[in-house]
Amino acid sequence: MAPATYPAPADRCGADRSESDSSEERLRRFVGALSGPLMAYLLRLTLGEHHLAEDLLQETFLRAWRRIDDLPADPAAARPWLFTVARRAAIDLLRSRQSRPKEVELIELGIAALVPDIAEQVVDVQTIRTALPKLTPMHRQMIFEVYYRDREPGDIARQLDIPEGTVKSRTFYAVRRLGMAVDGTGGRD
Repeated sequence: MAPATYPAPADRCGADRSESDSSEERLRRFVGALSGPLMAYLLRLTLGEHHLAEDLLQETFLRAWRRIDDLPADPAAARPWLFTVARRAAIDLLRSRQSRPKEVELIELGIAALVPDIAEQVVDVQTIRTALPKLTPMHRQMIFEVYYRDREPGDIARQLDIPEGTVKSRTFYAVRRLGMAVDGTGGRD
């Protein structure tokens, strides 16, 4: 198979302009005369998948553009060749899809994300259990009250008889220290 040759872009300053315009005009005539019948043919080949047929139609005309100088000027004379190119583009697409692994739909990924990973949860619990003793008793108490007992800062403040802002501040620093303990960068002052 010979390598594809591409027509030179039109020189807007004058040279080779008429040759480029004739190639472009010939492709426009092909598209105008044959895009409807080719699209109907490709829709049958793709079992009605419109977006796929459009992609194949575009590929067909791209291949025609690459060989525009070899094609007859009359769209009716080029029609059998273009239909053959369209069929071969569809076959190429089918073959490429068969050689690739099956694509996973996003819906399936969403379902998989909803299933909890028990092993990951066990590792997380063990990591926190290992890191908690590295915290000060005050920080451990804040972590326990906020995250294990699921209490609001206002409730904790009333129980400990301290301002709510202090509870929030202690909780912030407790989480920060816990992160450092998990990372191995320390935990206690």
